[in-house]
Amino acid sequence: MEQDKDQRTDEIRTQKGEVFTFEDGLLTGVEGVAAEKAKGLIGKTIEEVFSHE
Repeated sequence: MEQDKDQRTDEIRTQKGEVFTFEDGLLTGVEGVAAEKAKGLIGKTIEEVFSHE
């Protein structure tokens, strides 16, 4: 599967063990303790997600 060169995927892991996955700078997935709470943040930018903490 070839990935579009313009698309960028980042994972941010917190000290609590949560994993936030961003594609092209927008939140696409959350794993860990915050997963239920963070579902409302899907589609937000990295700055928007972490300004809520």
